[in-house]
Amino acid sequence: MFNIAPDFQTIADTPGMTATALSAFLHTSHAKMPNFILSPQTSADVTAYILSLRGQASPAQAHP
Repeated sequence: MFNIAPDFQTIADTPGMTATALSAFLHTSHAKMPNFILSPQTSADVTAYILSLRGQASPAQAHP
């Protein structure tokens, strides 16, 4: 399988990843992604969800 971007778990576990960094990422255009506009609340919710995954086992790790 060809991966273009890391999964949310990998993003959450990236050293130094912060809510500010995720917010900047969500509001920046990316060449291989469609542009989409998130409301401030949706952006905060997505950021909180991704950061809530920090340190949890990914499904692949949980079920080898």
